[in-house]
Amino acid sequence: MLGSRSPASRTASRARVSRWAATASCFLDMAARLRLEVGMKSSDDDAPGAHRRRRRLRPCLRGRHREPGPPAADRRAGRPRPPAHGPGGGARICPGRPTRPSSAPLPRPAAYGRADVRLMVPAGPAFRAEEERERARTRRNEEDDPVRHTLLRRAPRRRGPLPWAFAALAAVLASLVAPVAARAQAGDVQLTPGAGAVSASTSDGNVPGNVVDDDYSTRWSGEGDGAWLQLDLGSVVTVSHIKLAVYQGTSRRNVFELQYWDGARWVTVVDGESAGNTTGLESFDFTPVQTSKVRYVGHGYEGDGAGDWNSLTEVEVWGTRDGDGDGDGDGDGDGDGDGDGDGDGDGGDPDPGQGRTVEVADSEELDSAFDAAQAGDRIVLADGTYTIGKMTGRNGTADQPITVVAAHRGGAVIDDGQLEVLDSSYVTFEGLDWTNSDTLKITGSHHVRLTRNHFHLTEESSLKWVLIGGADSHHNRIDHNLFEDKHELGNFITIDGSETRQSQYDLIDHNHFRDIGPRAENEMEAIRVGWSEISRSSGYTVIESNLFEECDGDPEIISVKSNDNTVRYNTFRASQGSVTQRHGNRGAFYGNFFFGEGKPGTGGIRVYGQDHLVYNNYFEGLTGSGYDAALQLDGGNVDTSGGLSEHFRVYRATVVHNTFVNNASNIEIGANYDLAPVDSVIADNLVTGSQGALFNEITAPVDMTYAGNIAWPTGSASIGVTAPSSAIREADPLLADEGALYRIGAGSPAIDAGTGGYPFVTEDMDGQAREGGADVGADERAATTATRGPLGASEVGPGAP
Repeated sequence: MLGSRSPASRTASRARVSRWAATASCFLDMAARLRLEVGMKSSDDDAPGAHRRRRRLRPCLRGRHREPGPPAADRRAGRPRPPAHGPGGGARICPGRPTRPSSAPLPRPAAYGRADVRLMVPAGPAFRAEEERERARTRRNEEDDPVRHTLLRRAPRRRGPLPWAFAALAAVLASLVAPVAARAQAGDVQLTPGAGAVSASTSDGNVPGNVVDDDYSTRWSGEGDGAWLQLDLGSVVTVSHIKLAVYQGTSRRNVFELQYWDGARWVTVVDGESAGNTTGLESFDFTPVQTSKVRYVGHGYEGDGAGDWNSLTEVEVWGTRDGDGDGDGDGDGDGDGDGDGDGDGDGGDPDPGQGRTVEVADSEELDSAFDAAQAGDRIVLADGTYTIGKMTGRNGTADQPITVVAAHRGGAVIDDGQLEVLDSSYVTFEGLDWTNSDTLKITGSHHVRLTRNHFHLTEESSLKWVLIGGADSHHNRIDHNLFEDKHELGNFITIDGSETRQSQYDLIDHNHFRDIGPRAENEMEAIRVGWSEISRSSGYTVIESNLFEECDGDPEIISVKSNDNTVRYNTFRASQGSVTQRHGNRGAFYGNFFFGEGKPGTGGIRVYGQDHLVYNNYFEGLTGSGYDAALQLDGGNVDTSGGLSEHFRVYRATVVHNTFVNNASNIEIGANYDLAPVDSVIADNLVTGSQGALFNEITAPVDMTYAGNIAWPTGSASIGVTAPSSAIREADPLLADEGALYRIGAGSPAIDAGTGGYPFVTEDMDGQAREGGADVGADERAATTATRGPLGASEVGPGAP
């Protein structure tokens, strides 16, 4: 005992105790810091720049207490380098000191994604001797718990300060690490949603849905540190790993975070880089989490020409759905029940399409089916007439939507009542004939679909036919419907939102819109997206592959009044007015076809606001001018601020690779208001015509760039502006009439004459790749088969493929 020893011995013992106490304190401090690291990952990862605040631990071993040192330098200035991920990656808790890892790595915490966590221990001679003696004892009595055993066999089991220090450390780390140890999920299935459930904070025309099209030649690209790509999984599932294919992945290492939504905030599970040696899929594993959506947050790339672009060609999400693979109701894979928690052995949820079929024959039965609807229900309406009511709080899933469908398309007629789908999700209405006189509302709901219906409502006064709105509305789809015969104010389709934000990520595709009019001064657009009071919000709406015929109700056939929307691949025939970016910024208009067909007042595209892209569009035989010109980069009556209902000045519009053929007025600039466009580009367009100025600067633009355009004025037409031939070249483009439209012929000066520099122009109006030097205009002369073109009635609406 200490009291029986000499003073010198007692002094030496006290010194040893002091040293071991300091070491123990050091270990506990390190453990506390590690626990804090993990806690920060689960609570602060949703904060902007959280990945930049993490600090790696430095060693505090060998009996001396050391404070954490400065962050490790990263290749990107000012950013602490994250743990390495991917094949061969790993991160040690105490990098930068000559300590020796234990022979067996501990399972990693979830917070660090794929990084390995290893326990560092002192490597002095006395410790090694003690360790050898301990090995002999532990070989005779190994524990079943691999985590606990790995820790304990590094801690001598004699009495005194040394075992106390290591036992404390073992207890803390075992409690911290063991519960979050990841393991492979043998029953994993792919959970990747369709393109309609993929969204992004930004894109350059390479849209988010490209990452789930199984095509490595397409991609999503978004610029800026923190640009994100989100996949909505439709319902709560268990996700264990995500696979990414990086654009130009052999020369770039993408820097990114993978996050999941925990119901209240975004939580990071992987913070790292791609390998930089493959364009194929790379797998990033983490402790399985339950979530309904995941996202990729990009921080640019390193390697060849490092920058802030974030580009992926493919993304796959893997894991299990509730009840998959285990049948015990908890999703953990131990297989003792049915997957729904009741232990009856029925094998989990039914496969998609195996829900209940509920047949209804009258309005009362329809109301009852709405009230009792559950995921997987297929409510089938017999032929006849129905009064319809509200559906509230009914939720399907991505695999098992609630479907309300006519037994025979068009045989079930909704002639009275009002449908409002309120606070619901994954509900589809299909094949119904709507003749009632009330607005169909989709309110505060998501993944609601209207498909293969016929809308020809009975109107007595102003009436919006379909209205999407309310807070938390998103990812709704209106497709393959016929809308016709509207003659009172109001829109075929109106997309609103809450008081502050538009409904987001809605898709309007493959519909046939016809016969709306006569022309009113306002409030009779075929489609309106957003409105002035919420025009500063982003909608991410896509309007694509629709046919508009005789849509004459308003100066704006489509009126876009918010940010970040796309209008593409549509065909407009004999429709008065134009497609207009009335409010908002960053609109994209490409691959559209406009045909005047001799009708007065037919127009093309008109824009206000900032950073719009207009490319690969075809304009032929349009008769309008001013508001209805083929292309109007209009003036504004306010600059960058003003009343939200005003016309905002155009800044940085990019108008490239469009074709104009025989229009009354082709490209007009500043026709209606005094503040002329600023810093805009008109390049690589092909313009032909027999009247007026082909390029008509009604108000002189500020710092306009013309480059690579080809103009061919005939009859009384003129080029209209004085510019060098490198900006506007006068030449016959040798257009050939191919029936549906004009294309450049063999020997055309437009072939390979584009100036380039527009990375978002990867294909032409026909969907053919831009090869070599891009051709001037919307058409690329190519031997490959066109995948798109002007649409006809057989290609849209309820009966289309």
